[in-house]
Amino acid sequence: MIRHLIAIILPMIVALINILGCGATVPNIRVWRPWYRTVQGSQTIPVNSKLKVLALGETTPLVGDDLLVSERITFELGRLLSRRGFAVADSATDYLVTLRYRTVSQQLTSFSSEFASKSMTNAYSYNAIGAGAMSGLGVVVANAVAGAASVSSTVSKTVANEYTAYIHSLAIELSDNRGVIIWKCDATWTLPELDLLEKLTPKLQIMLSDLPSDSTILPTVPQVKESHVQNYVRLFCENRWFSCPALPYSISFFVVSKYDTWNSYGLEVKTAETLKGFSDTTAISAIVDLVQTAEFALPLGSKDWTDPRTPELWKEVLLGGRYRLSPSNKVVTILVRLRGNSNGYNVERSWIASEDEYSDFQRRMGEWKAALRNYYDVFER
Repeated sequence: MIRHLIAIILPMIVALINILGCGATVPNIRVWRPWYRTVQGSQTIPVNSKLKVLALGETTPLVGDDLLVSERITFELGRLLSRRGFAVADSATDYLVTLRYRTVSQQLTSFSSEFASKSMTNAYSYNAIGAGAMSGLGVVVANAVAGAASVSSTVSKTVANEYTAYIHSLAIELSDNRGVIIWKCDATWTLPELDLLEKLTPKLQIMLSDLPSDSTILPTVPQVKESHVQNYVRLFCENRWFSCPALPYSISFFVVSKYDTWNSYGLEVKTAETLKGFSDTTAISAIVDLVQTAEFALPLGSKDWTDPRTPELWKEVLLGGRYRLSPSNKVVTILVRLRGNSNGYNVERSWIASEDEYSDFQRRMGEWKAALRNYYDVFER
């Protein structure tokens, strides 16, 4: 009898401990981070300049005209530039912004191994600071953290598999009225996905992160109907992992948990996927936008900011932004707290913050930016 009770109660206790006692961890799986390089000439770029935007390119694995793809990229690039404070127009402009893109396929070989032993090492990669200095540091440090941890292991068995991958190459060039290029960003990445438009927003945001930005500009997002929140979640959030320019790991809005249940055949383990941490669901479109565009994230894993590239710092993070909801024109301040697990980040809590809460976030973010500026300011002046 006692053994039977133990067999029933013990799994319940273990499950409860896993639910209540599971703290944040540094995720093991890093999000894609494109190789990118920014080069700027001596001419400065005023944030309120008028820009004409153009996209040109081809996706050679596919056939037919890429005009509609170019138009989609042109629209998204113009939208993100407008949110930085630039005026996008077709005539009487100060600069021309040209995005060139190319997608090619390549056969690659992957190696899967069974390890006899494992040990963790740190291998920090060097990231050059671009022309914007302060403006791009949030993305720079995310790149560094993404490349921080590597595994040194003894291999007992290796299996090779061939697969098709797609190399996406982009270049954004900003030239003056004389046709002289004064700013350029190159980026490339290799992914299993052929569609260049997939997760286009964070890709472009990373490339634009070195350009100046007007912090007084309020991004506008459509407000979700209260009656259609679940529809929005199913359409835009379910079965998706999001990428944030300021973070080295992927983000999911859902928490997948395992629990034990008893039936006539005995103990059965089930899994459940639940949407958690959303206290203001009508502003969920602002939350989705924030996690895809934020260029700075406040790390909460440790109070020691001596080395901002230390992975342990990034167990928990806080994102924040101010948005305008359309068509009501209601202004909301959004805060999103993310907690790390083995796969990435889950949204632990997201809410419309009070002015006091948001002011405190801005103060702490100012201190974090100062720590970044101090860390990367290595030269005498």
